[in-house]
Amino acid sequence: MGHDITALSPSSVWTFFSRIAAIPHGSGNEAALAQAVRQWAAEAGCEADTDDAGNVRISIPASKGLESAPGVILQAHLDMVCEKNADTVFDFEKDPIALRINGGWVTADGTTLGADNGIGLAMGLALMEDRSTPHGPLEVLCTMSEETGLNGALGLRKNWLRGNILINTDTEKEGEFIIGCAGGVHTDLTLEVEREPALDAVPLAVAATGLPGGHSGMDIHLNRGNAIRMLAQTLRAVCDAVPIRICAFEGGDKHNAIPREARAVICAKKDSIPAIQQILAAQQEELRSALPDGDNGFRLDAASHPSTVPPLDPPSSLRLLQLLLALPHGVLAMSRELPGMVESSTNVANARLRHNLFSVLTSHRSSNPAALRDIAARARAIGELAGAQVSENTGYPPWQPDPSSPVLQPASSLYEEMFGKPPLVTTVHAGLEGGIIKEHYPHLDILSLGPD
Repeated sequence: MGHDITALSPSSVWTFFSRIAAIPHGSGNEAALAQAVRQWAAEAGCEADTDDAGNVRISIPASKGLESAPGVILQAHLDMVCEKNADTVFDFEKDPIALRINGGWVTADGTTLGADNGIGLAMGLALMEDRSTPHGPLEVLCTMSEETGLNGALGLRKNWLRGNILINTDTEKEGEFIIGCAGGVHTDLTLEVEREPALDAVPLAVAATGLPGGHSGMDIHLNRGNAIRMLAQTLRAVCDAVPIRICAFEGGDKHNAIPREARAVICAKKDSIPAIQQILAAQQEELRSALPDGDNGFRLDAASHPSTVPPLDPPSSLRLLQLLLALPHGVLAMSRELPGMVESSTNVANARLRHNLFSVLTSHRSSNPAALRDIAARARAIGELAGAQVSENTGYPPWQPDPSSPVLQPASSLYEEMFGKPPLVTTVHAGLEGGIIKEHYPHLDILSLGPD
């Protein structure tokens, strides 16, 4: 099979997706794609304008006789996540995505594809040129920097959109209709620590690896291991048996990922190294036994290290570990309205020791606004008890589900008519732009859907 995706059906959708893929549009680098979208709208005879956040709105006139029909807004975000294989030579700032057709799927060659949310954007843009489908007033809303903080939705201009119904195209699975999502907030904790030389100690690197990680909202119910907290548990167990001090600590990466790896450098007397190795072996087995089957690759390893950095003093070493162990991680409450769905959770997302500052980012989610405030307050209290400086970001609101949504019933009926089965109507324990847009436009009836 060739790799010309414009030959796929419907051709107009795949042609726009091909155009989108040709323009670099990683988060923070969407300006060129936003400009292209405005140009494509002009060529189709449609009005396009931009708000202060960089979001683009395209207005598509109603078909003749349907001018008074309820206005519909199709919404997609412009940015994509930029990741590549280690052996792939690719510059996301300059290079177009190389599209491939493999086994009936559209893929990229060694990089992320950008179908999140490029395929939803392509569907909306294809309607600009579609003169065969009758419709009322349409708008296509293209938002900025969703992947790195829902920034476009947060900065959306008020009193700008005209429609009554908004279809978000960012759902990941065919046949799922999303009618609600969690809100979220981040807590940053910064602990001042002291260092002092350890003249009779040798450095040892300790690593917690082999965990699968996952999305801190969508996968939190799987009870996967958090490498940061597991390394802290391990080092505390060592502390209880052998005097050690911490030289370095680093774990986790993105705010919305369960940490897969964490590493520390400790120092201890040379004759205590065999005891430390034994404790690590016992901790590995104990922690592994409490993990789900998918986490059975978990490892604790130790090796000599050439560090010459002075370690933390004993009180600072202990406070660092106590802070990490006091912060909760995982599911905190399940939904009472939607059985089987997570209501509230928190994730110790990353931790870094730099010079005399130890910083921790913990990310909280809940579909209950009061519960979300309570989780953030708990993290603040723990941080302040440890003597840390604490700050929070502005966060984003939950999108409260409305099973009686006027758009849900006809959309569900149409889906069942087309595919012979009803859609799965659910919520997600992650942030979607629908919740933020609903806060700006409370009157909107919102539904989220999308293809695999």
